[in-house]
Amino acid sequence: MKSRKNPLFFIALVLIVLSCDSSDPEPSITDLSEFAQEFMSMRLGSPNAMSRKSDAAINQSFQSMMSSHGFSGGRIKGDSTDGSEPGKDSTVYQDPWVSCAVVSTIENEDGSTTTSYDYGDGCEEGWGDYKYFMHGKTVQTYKYNSLHTGSIFRDTYLFKMLYDNYGGHYNVDSSEWSIDGNSFYEGYSSYDTSMNKFSGAYSYNDTSLYNYSGKTYNYKSKGSSRYNETGWVVEESEYEYGDGSDFYHSSVVEPLVSNYSCNSFKEGTLISSSYVWVAVTGREVVHYKQGDKEGTFEIDYGNGECDNIIYITENGVRVEVDLGSGWMCGTTTGG
Repeated sequence: MKSRKNPLFFIALVLIVLSCDSSDPEPSITDLSEFAQEFMSMRLGSPNAMSRKSDAAINQSFQSMMSSHGFSGGRIKGDSTDGSEPGKDSTVYQDPWVSCAVVSTIENEDGSTTTSYDYGDGCEEGWGDYKYFMHGKTVQTYKYNSLHTGSIFRDTYLFKMLYDNYGGHYNVDSSEWSIDGNSFYEGYSSYDTSMNKFSGAYSYNDTSLYNYSGKTYNYKSKGSSRYNETGWVVEESEYEYGDGSDFYHSSVVEPLVSNYSCNSFKEGTLISSSYVWVAVTGREVVHYKQGDKEGTFEIDYGNGECDNIIYITENGVRVEVDLGSGWMCGTTTGG
């Protein structure tokens, strides 16, 4: 995450600047630091990397709630039971998938289910010409309780993940990757079949250490969100990711509100063919340290309109940015 002069990044900046309308008095790229620009590039280019881990917990909750069979934490086909440890199942995946991982499933006293995938010091898995090397261990714990009252289904859940030197590499690519860390999510999902309405809320925390080709990156986050059929609200969110002593640290200081109707159809066409999925209100403050540079900027997500407009304020300058028309072609709106 150090402020290394990535040639591809700056080539992209030049191309974007050249594509901006020459009538713009001052392109926003001249008003924002390279660090604010880099943060926004990462945010828009890789949104899944920062805030979508919760999808696994939410999706699994809805799957268990909607499925007529409910969530199954039982053994996979081909499991064998270790008689010396009642309640523990161990297996090596069977055909058609060939895996060298030892899979263990335990039903815990509190009603949760823990499944671990242990690759030990490392082994090769796959089939045919498709092989890759894996090592380490990942452990998943899931618990849910379902309640059905009239037309309303409600599911409460918790979801935990642990990574212990979990990683490997593909045989065609010697780049080694690994993850160490843990995450925790808990919340609820609700669905009213008569009204066709759903809602939910969850809180989370995550601490992870990523290693890729000898480079180590850290990621920490915590927060809470709620949602229903009309939109999504990030009530609290704080995360930090970095490389060594360099980092970006973000905090939501005013709830971020996303409006699902912004992507709805109107008279057979989308409200905006260039609409970018982004919060319509809320504020976020970002602090960074990159090399010997340190600073802070704020992102204002707007007044609730279904547009692509956000505002970035840095060093007393407020920049309007239209994410749907090339985000670096914004204009300065104040000082």
